[in-house]
Amino acid sequence: MEKYRPALHAMILRHLRHREETEDVLQQVFLQAYQHLDGFRAEAKFYTWIYAIALNHVRNHVRQRKSWRIVSMDEMNARDQDMKHQWPDHRPTPEETVYHRMEIQAVQKALESLKDESRAIFIMHYFQYVPLDEVAARLQKPLGTVKVYLHRARKAVRECLENQAEVVT
Repeated sequence: MEKYRPALHAMILRHLRHREETEDVLQQVFLQAYQHLDGFRAEAKFYTWIYAIALNHVRNHVRQRKSWRIVSMDEMNARDQDMKHQWPDHRPTPEETVYHRMEIQAVQKALESLKDESRAIFIMHYFQYVPLDEVAARLQKPLGTVKVYLHRARKAVRECLENQAEVVT
């Protein structure tokens, strides 16, 4: 748990954006992983296996969250004096949604400016959470080469995003 908790916590938090929900889902992930350890086949890395479990839990949680119904306090008091709690709406506001989409589009545009190999390394490492040694193995490149490509890709993406930000302001 200590080894994989930080990476899984970060991934889940990025998806859910709520620390309490993240903690709950992370606990469910480790519990399910423990209960199904006998089902782990050493064909893949353990991190890949537990990451898949975490991603499935996140998807299920988001699906469940969509079915939650929010009722105003005034409506509740009028209908039922016994109910004393209102569950908060954790969905992003329209402004947050638009801003998030703009950020995604900016990153996608920055990624388009990269060469194919650099883009693949960047995406595998930062979006698919593949460790660099595994990226190198998949691409059949030396680890040092992969690190150089990733460094250059990060620099190019940063510059592209800064240029886009300058245009907006």
